[in-house]
Amino acid sequence: MRRPRVHVLAETGVDMRPHGSAYLRLIRPLSHPGLKQAAHITFGFEAASVAADIVLIDRLWKPARIDVQEARALVQEIRQQGAKLVYCFDDDFLGMEPSNAKYPAGFKDCVKIFLEASDALIVTTLELKNRYQSFQPAIFTVPSCLDETLIIRKYSRTKRPDEKVMIGYMGTATHDDDLELALPAIRQVCAEDPGRIQMEVVGAVSERDIQQRDVFQGLPVRILQPRSHEVQYPLFMLWFTGTVRWDIGIAPLVDNPFNHCKSDIKFLDYAAAGVPGVFSALPAYKDTVQNRENGLIVQNDPGDWYNALSELVKFPALRTHLRERAEFYLYQERILSKGIQTWADLLRRLAEG
Repeated sequence: MRRPRVHVLAETGVDMRPHGSAYLRLIRPLSHPGLKQAAHITFGFEAASVAADIVLIDRLWKPARIDVQEARALVQEIRQQGAKLVYCFDDDFLGMEPSNAKYPAGFKDCVKIFLEASDALIVTTLELKNRYQSFQPAIFTVPSCLDETLIIRKYSRTKRPDEKVMIGYMGTATHDDDLELALPAIRQVCAEDPGRIQMEVVGAVSERDIQQRDVFQGLPVRILQPRSHEVQYPLFMLWFTGTVRWDIGIAPLVDNPFNHCKSDIKFLDYAAAGVPGVFSALPAYKDTVQNRENGLIVQNDPGDWYNALSELVKFPALRTHLRERAEFYLYQERILSKGIQTWADLLRRLAEG
């Protein structure tokens, strides 16, 4: 049997550069040498650029300017090729607020067009699979794996007694409500040991936010950001894993239906950077984080967040244990060299089905 021709339409910004999610879930995995025998894979901006047996559409494809007419035209192009349309996404788009500033008006109509025209769906979590099963019974869950070639592993070292304990958070600007969940606990921990705690944030808020928003007033928080050429995902991951020196990473998530479909990517990112994490007790982490083994799981209660952070600040040995077990899980289960066979099997199944 000849190798199927798979063409990937990754989600891009106005600069035509793929978004980080596209790199993580599609571009890095489908560029892996382990797939050379499974499929002939190409990447592009348009469906008509190459002949394909399978076309993967990622999320909103061209989110800054997509509309219903363009979505329908893309589907028609794929059908005219005789190719299968496989829709890939990692968020509950139909459960997203219509006013979401990231997407144009009517983006849900475009999502529905892709869902209804699809021959198969690929999602990242079981929650998403359950929520979208009614659109397409051929729905496959492919958990995200990190590309180990983009991870800079750091040697652990003993922290001096006079060094500050670093609490870090990494996320996009759409997650500031999540971050605010943990701020009262961080404020309390800081107040108990003035001058010992430093908080660093990557991506979620700006210097202006820190200066003007009441929730940040009085907190020892600063922005950590890559240089402009390191913003694209591959260089960002090298920067992030090589730069941060956090003792604790936090991953709060507001408890709502949209966040129930989120993946465990923050756990993987923190593990890659050698950072022990504290995670909200939501479905995203229930199958990955073993409480007190490779991370701490807490309810979205200020007291629970305080207890977890306070314990990690006081007990370096616990931080070391959680960090080592998180790294062990990552390298045993969730790097590309371990997970690429899942993609190889899925591509063959899509070609044969």
